[in-house]
Amino acid sequence: RDGLGRARGRRAQAQHGAASDRFTSVIGYERTTWTVAALGRQGRAWERLAIATLEAPFVMPADLERTLRRLPAAERDELRARIEDETRQSLEPWTRALECIAVTRYVIAVRAARVAALDDEGTRFAYERLGRYGEERMAECVDVVRAGDPEHGVTADPTLAAYAAGELARAPRGATVAVPIEEASLGATLAE
Repeated sequence: RDGLGRARGRRAQAQHGAASDRFTSVIGYERTTWTVAALGRQGRAWERLAIATLEAPFVMPADLERTLRRLPAAERDELRARIEDETRQSLEPWTRALECIAVTRYVIAVRAARVAALDDEGTRFAYERLGRYGEERMAECVDVVRAGDPEHGVTADPTLAAYAAGELARAPRGATVAVPIEEASLGATLAE
């Protein structure tokens, strides 16, 4: 039963990865506004895939359906419900991995916008989407993408900086926010 969820997750990621790659070419133009917008759209695409995976109707495989037809109605309904529940549970790690890819894209978009002092529609979009996740989830997702999760299709990106609590906080108009700077993220010479 776990194989049903695993196959479905791998198929969805493969199909979606190709669509998400369209935005990667935009990033190559090295225009901050375009890069932030492309990263935000990539994040949204991965986020939608995670939602669609969870909300997709369950379809019993034909071979199992034939086997279930031989059982009494009560037993058949109970077994069908159990198989559907176990399949959906096996999809949970896949959807969390997809969500982590999305969250990390949003984090990278916001980081790029902050470096460029950019506050446009793309930046606001990425901030808005990140608002759905807490600090812990953002940190967890960045760590997952940094380390990778090959079992669930997440390629490791060791060049991605670790998430620092509060790094994406926004200041109210006219105010400033102190950004925590860690020696590890700057290197020993810059921290001095």
